[in-house]
Amino acid sequence: MLGVAILLGRWLVGWATGRTPWRSSAGVFDGLVAVFVIVAALATAAARERDVALREFRVVIAESALFYLILTRGAAAVGRRFDPWPVVDAFVAGALLVSLIAIGQYITGRGVIEAEGVQRVRALYGSPNNLALYLGRAIPVMLAVGAFGRGHRRWLYGSAGGLASAACFLTFSKGAWFLGLPAAVIALALAGIRIRWATGRSGRRPVGIALLALLLMGAALIPFLGTERFARSLDLRE
Repeated sequence: MLGVAILLGRWLVGWATGRTPWRSSAGVFDGLVAVFVIVAALATAAARERDVALREFRVVIAESALFYLILTRGAAAVGRRFDPWPVVDAFVAGALLVSLIAIGQYITGRGVIEAEGVQRVRALYGSPNNLALYLGRAIPVMLAVGAFGRGHRRWLYGSAGGLASAACFLTFSKGAWFLGLPAAVIALALAGIRIRWATGRSGRRPVGIALLALLLMGAALIPFLGTERFARSLDLRE
């Protein structure tokens, strides 16, 4: 809320001095965010548990929309063009930090949660699944920049993506390993194919890299398939 108040203050100053502070290069995303908020508001109004729904609307929807507003309008409100890289770099740095904490937990055995025959890391979160949810959103960004970026940021993001993937593996989140990360790899492969086709090149390389990544992910799980956590997941009677 403090950030929104500062943004509104800057807007008022810009309006009083004759500037046009609400410039944005977001384009179609403005409309998508607005539609998302409207649909969520209608769903909240129809919810049976109104108190719970209102809290979720505030925390998950409204605050996210306000954060989007700050990111896309904050720089323009003082006459600067929005540069996304400082925000992305900070997001990736945070993911790398918690990944290193998680890997340290697994090595030392401190702070892990033992469940269903495996030791699950959680870093600074209360649950390994919370950590997996965070890393599951950061890893595709790291891998995308590592695959398609340029300069030193490409290698830094690629290395961070490897460490974050290892930490995400150690959460032993079934959602991350059976759905989230494979979907990210496939999406990156499709993006790579599109980029190579646009330049008149074959799309075999992205497909090969994606298949290799999926095989490595599957191979990493083999030693743990006998544990209760994964044995139950592969049991069709469950």
